[in-house]
Amino acid sequence: MTRIVTPKRLTAALLTILAVTILFGRLGTNKLFFDEAIYAEVSKEMVELNSWLTPYWNGELWFEKAPAYFWITSLLFKVLGVSEFWSRFASALSGLGVLLLSYLIARQIYNHAAGLLAVLILLASQLFVYYARFGTTDTMLTVCILLAVYGYLRTADDDRFWLLAGAGCGLALIVKGAAGVTAPLVLLIAAVVERRLVTALKGKWLWMGVGLSALIVLPWHWLMYSQHGDSFLQAYLFHHVVRRARSNVNEFQRGFGFYFSVLRDFFSPWVYILPFSLIFRRAPRSVVVIILGLTVFVFYSVV
Repeated sequence: MTRIVTPKRLTAALLTILAVTILFGRLGTNKLFFDEAIYAEVSKEMVELNSWLTPYWNGELWFEKAPAYFWITSLLFKVLGVSEFWSRFASALSGLGVLLLSYLIARQIYNHAAGLLAVLILLASQLFVYYARFGTTDTMLTVCILLAVYGYLRTADDDRFWLLAGAGCGLALIVKGAAGVTAPLVLLIAAVVERRLVTALKGKWLWMGVGLSALIVLPWHWLMYSQHGDSFLQAYLFHHVVRRARSNVNEFQRGFGFYFSVLRDFFSPWVYILPFSLIFRRAPRSVVVIILGLTVFVFYSVV
């Protein structure tokens, strides 16, 4: 039976080809830079030392980040070899996930056309493309947060999607530790604003989602604490979370308006359209997306 090529399918195919070309084209050409070089070394040492739970960098314990990104990259290194391409592959693949979930979220709130527009805007954004092709945890964290948001949106129709929301929250935490708290925090605020929290707490699916999140997050953290004790807590929580949030650990001089300049320089011209979209294209189900943007922007500006 011959399948008819509809405009929707043709558009989806063309966008997929465009996205794959932009995100994966010449991905391994440039040398590793800054943090991605550290992440690649941590992943390589997981394979060389056969230490898949405790991360090392230059032979020393390294607890700066949660392990999910390094697990994936280490598996790629072990099976396909160590290279710049495979060190960035997990991030670029996450970029495809961000595009897909952005489409699904926009379609859920508005319609198919809005989903396509969301994908096109991201592909035309220097900020998104750069970080999707940069071998660090940021894009993978983003896809996990968007997975949680999409799951939350679908709970309005089916409570079982709390499992997907919970999985997204858990994955965000196991990808980037404390930064992953953004996902459950945003869902909590949205549920309160939309007056859905009390009803959700009375059902079983929210608690099953919480349980699934705990199953994803707790085993590795408990194992690291049981093996390394206070040295793990001091490095993982105190130095790289509390101290980094309260002081200038990396000696970068940033003002409170730093992220305004980032949006202006690397998210143009879309940043100038954003205020109008918030005013004229709001929808009842867009609350969680607006809360997500504001929470991330304000929280990181304060830090």
